[in-house]
Amino acid sequence: MQRRIIYFTAILVSFLAIYVCADLTKKHLSGKGSFSWFDSACSAEEGGFSGADCEQVLNSPFGVFPFEDPRDANEKDGAAAEAKSDAEGDVETESDDKLPVLIRFALWAQSQLYGKEIKTRTPVSLIGMSYYCLILIWLVGVGTPSHDMRWLYQLLLVIASLAFAGCLFFIYVMIVKTDAWCPWCVVSHLLNLCLLICLFMLRPVNPGSVPSPAGQADVEANREDKGIKQSQAKSRSVSDNPGRSSEPSVAHRISHPSLRLLGVTILAMLLANGVINSVFLQLKYRSQSAQNSDRYERCSTSLRKLAQDGVRMYKNWLLNEKKEVEIGENPRIRGGNPGVKSVTIVVFSDLECPHCARFAHFIDNRVQPMFDGNLKVVFKHYPLDDSCNQYVKKSMHPYACKAAAFAEVARFQQGNDGFWGTHDFFYEHRSRIKRIGSDGLLEEFCSTQGLDIDQFRKDWDERKEDYARAIYDDIQQGKELKLRATPTVFLQSRKVDGLARGSIEFWDQIAKIYWRARKEKRPEHTKLSYLRDAASLNTEDDETTEGNLNP
Repeated sequence: MQRRIIYFTAILVSFLAIYVCADLTKKHLSGKGSFSWFDSACSAEEGGFSGADCEQVLNSPFGVFPFEDPRDANEKDGAAAEAKSDAEGDVETESDDKLPVLIRFALWAQSQLYGKEIKTRTPVSLIGMSYYCLILIWLVGVGTPSHDMRWLYQLLLVIASLAFAGCLFFIYVMIVKTDAWCPWCVVSHLLNLCLLICLFMLRPVNPGSVPSPAGQADVEANREDKGIKQSQAKSRSVSDNPGRSSEPSVAHRISHPSLRLLGVTILAMLLANGVINSVFLQLKYRSQSAQNSDRYERCSTSLRKLAQDGVRMYKNWLLNEKKEVEIGENPRIRGGNPGVKSVTIVVFSDLECPHCARFAHFIDNRVQPMFDGNLKVVFKHYPLDDSCNQYVKKSMHPYACKAAAFAEVARFQQGNDGFWGTHDFFYEHRSRIKRIGSDGLLEEFCSTQGLDIDQFRKDWDERKEDYARAIYDDIQQGKELKLRATPTVFLQSRKVDGLARGSIEFWDQIAKIYWRARKEKRPEHTKLSYLRDAASLNTEDDETTEGNLNP
């Protein structure tokens, strides 16, 4: 009777420990437990125990396994660490001598097993939940083995003892390395101690020990299989002959657990472990998705605020390194007035690129008016097409090279006007660029641009080296400037970052400096407030204007 009470106590303790560890794992991932009373006990601010802070303990370097080095704990949030370093100077980290001996030994042993580069870490509470679940399945499936199979139970006691040693280590870490303590972690450790005591008391101590209730059904089945009637007959014969010594009953001689029961129990353990890990991965994915979504929102808000601060964008642009950006002898230029000081930007672009088209529209309709038409735009080819650009790993725009060639052939006939006309034609008809090799599109193109179609075909065939060289030279320059995307914009030899490139406030700040350099009062119709009012009245460009703010 006493062993039955201990047996069911061990099962109840395992259930409670699984629940506590499951809620700790949920709190580790999402910051909240299943019930408000669970969270209340974890925080001194919510009426819990004095000095309690489960979240701080769970997020400490020892809240995951393999452990993180406490000396690198500040690097978990790179931005915060960098900001702290800038504000306070170099932050002194703990040396090897300052770490307690037990923690130094644990980190050394971990590095020998796993190495120093560890990417995947598992919450310690999840490992505890897996452990308690395995113990519960063992108790329900096997219980206490017979004496001849006692080595199985001794192995279980060794595992339970190591688990309790781990509990002692985490209690030590909580006392030595954290400023707070976790009440539910302490409850989990106490339950582990209680479970270890129950397991020790259920151990098979002699050949006559009775199996636990979990093993009774298996013993009874084996008793029938091995012929209980013959055993009873032998027992009667012994009782009839008082001179013979009695033999132990068959129940005492039957091995428990059987190989079948042991195999089923181990299979159940593996399945339970797989289910636990699957649930953990799902919770981790949801938690990371929520965190990433929150970070994205905060980052987007910060970027929007930054994009609206023209002064800061201008100062950031000044920090960019100056690079040699050659315009060339016969550049493709649009904008600017003869005899008037201008601002020049160099744009590496792709005639099939939708972002390039939006940026071109943004420059023509939103930025150029700020300079009263005195912004010079120099176009450079950088098609993201491996048929002419060997530095592109794969063709993102498979018709870009042919479109660039079309523009150069048109330039042979009509100079800059021919090139920019082709430039605008392809950006306005991007959906039809796939028909670039068809006669129908060629006729429409030449008719729209006022080109001689026969001369165009002649130049296309006979001047391949000329337009191929023009495109090649731009690509080589882009390679030297380490281009990674289009459009890439250079203003006064400094690269304009993507955020500044699409910020109307940034270009307004450049315009202010431009008019100040001309020592003239800025005309009212070039000011941003005036242009915004004019744009708000132009309902035809509402959709395009919205996209142009972030080309």
